[in-house]
Amino acid sequence: MPIACTPYARVAALVALALALGGCAGTIADKGFAEVSALTEPHLGAAPTWVRTEADTEAARAALEKLLEPPLGPESAVRVALIANPGLQAALAELGIAAADLAEASRPPNPGFTFSRISGGGVVETERAVGLDVLGLLTRPFAYRIAERRFDMAKLRAASDILAAASEARRAWVRAVAAAEIARYTGEVSEADLAAVTK
Repeated sequence: MPIACTPYARVAALVALALALGGCAGTIADKGFAEVSALTEPHLGAAPTWVRTEADTEAARAALEKLLEPPLGPESAVRVALIANPGLQAALAELGIAAADLAEASRPPNPGFTFSRISGGGVVETERAVGLDVLGLLTRPFAYRIAERRFDMAKLRAASDILAAASEARRAWVRAVAAAEIARYTGEVSEADLAAVTK
């Protein structure tokens, strides 16, 4: 038995399809970020932060204020680097772009519609046509594989950048602590020399 399809039902189906397809890029990006986190978290002891929305920005700002309260240890320095490093956020943004490209490559090409209406002499002619990019449809599997490789590369690049930033943050913390200790020791030696001279 055929199912009646009203114009409203057709519009609702098209809207639902558009929303589902629009959510694909976000789902792929979230999955990619979860994979990046799984690669990096065991080495860091902390999950990277991807700042994408205003709420993320506020949460990152609050986390930074708490982390920067003294004393700042090496793990806190790493977490600050994971949140506040603009290079890491750029690498994660590249991951989002690669996810959007992959979502686009996974969809078939959109058909083209043309509609023309000619009237004259009491006669109305209507012409409708549907076009499909056959070459785009045939090359879609290759385009998908290329987008998939780019997405994988973006994940690995993001993970590498995160680990490099964490390592640099640890080294910077050690250098800062060493410099503070050297300054303290130099001050103590200077005071001892001054005391010996004044005796």
